[in-house]
Amino acid sequence: QGQGQGQGQGQGQRCAVCGASSAEVKACGRCKARFYCSVDHQKADWPEHKKVCKQAAAANTNAQATEFSGVDNEGESYQSESAMWGQMLAGGATRWYSKADEYWKQQPATVDGVLGGLGYVATPDEHESKKLLNALLAGTLQGVSTKLPTARALDCGCGVGRVAKQLLLPVFAHVDLVDQNQRLLDQAVKVTGKNNHRLGKVYCAGLQDFQFEERYDLIWVQWVILYLSDADFVSFLRRAHAALTDGGAIVVKDNVCRNTGFVVDRSDNSITRSDAYLKKLFADSGLRVLYAKLQPNFPNDLFPVMAYVLS
Repeated sequence: QGQGQGQGQGQGQRCAVCGASSAEVKACGRCKARFYCSVDHQKADWPEHKKVCKQAAAANTNAQATEFSGVDNEGESYQSESAMWGQMLAGGATRWYSKADEYWKQQPATVDGVLGGLGYVATPDEHESKKLLNALLAGTLQGVSTKLPTARALDCGCGVGRVAKQLLLPVFAHVDLVDQNQRLLDQAVKVTGKNNHRLGKVYCAGLQDFQFEERYDLIWVQWVILYLSDADFVSFLRRAHAALTDGGAIVVKDNVCRNTGFVVDRSDNSITRSDAYLKKLFADSGLRVLYAKLQPNFPNDLFPVMAYVLS
């Protein structure tokens, strides 16, 4: 029945079954990527976790040997991500997140505002996202053999509801929203339009704190992971994984950088990671990358954007 609980404590991680966070939460003894508050909960989760435990253990062994160097927008260089995070989080995680919170309080509650004045990228972005979603629904996406169920979806970092309105609400019976900014959430509710009756729960929370109350067929995470520390990103993905239905998937769509491991923007405390860096964090989360594609038809002077389907 699995590999037993490890001796190390979860250190802020949450039980994959009940979401509890305490000194008793310990990692799976084999993969170290999934956490449980008790042996009973580990046993209960084993039928699902055994599908990925071995692969996650192998991926984590490889990932732990990898470090990434990077830079910030003020010209400082960092030999590794651990050195960078040691400096960025020296004042505590609350201080790190407060800068992004203040930044978004100043942005207009419009599509152009939440896209940093680049509202013109919405059209090509939505076009490719619809193609991806339609392939998931039809079961024709390379590497994903089952058709995506359509009972409930979650739009993470929903902003003013652009993805929910254009992509999720026309398809799913219920769509929940989560964003840390109440002003943006209020606008998102207003713009959902004719499919408003499908709007489900609305959560005001940062993803670093968000706790799943529902199970989802699709968890869509776009242009928001760049605000999460590595530890909080991995923790969020583990909770998201535990909240998936059978046949469900997580889509992460975000900027990636080239020619360096990461780029930190000190103006809003965001980090753009390389494709390899992101895949390391996916592996740390116990998730498999089923599909990955570069967003086409974006301006060359912007960061490239990758879409990942995870399960």
